Amino acid sequence: ISSLRHIRKVLHKNYLKVLQKGCCVLNLPQLFKGYAGRVLDGMAAYVPVLTWRIENCPKTEQLFIDQKEIVLYDHTRIDELKNKIQQLNQDDQLAKTIATNAHQKIIQTHTAEKRIDQIYQWIHNGREPIFN
Repeated sequence: ISSLRHIRKVLHKNYLKVLQKGCCVLNLPQLFKGYAGRVLDGMAAYVPVLTWRIENCPKTEQLFIDQKEIVLYDHTRIDELKNKIQQLNQDDQLAKTIATNAHQKIIQTHTAEKRIDQIYQWIHNGREPIFN
């Protein structure tokens, strides 16, 4: 088991290094109305994340602040997606600021330990989790 854990850790580190080679992590629309794992992976790798604005999901929208911790786009407007990719590719300071803010947010708010505690509190006290 320890060998498998080691292999998984090495593979994950290599995956995060590959993410860092691009200007952003792009999360395209999907049937699941939430953020895919690549969103948190990008944030963990200090890479800005560009994702579609998920309509009618206010709790999801509250997880990260647009243009501060994440970059949202309207999935019905391909021109907006193109412009936001170009902006992140050309403005290194903006990309670095968003990536750093997002990384800090996931470290402070979106860890497995915090989720486990929130689920425990929800089950035992009926206190619904607040994810932001």
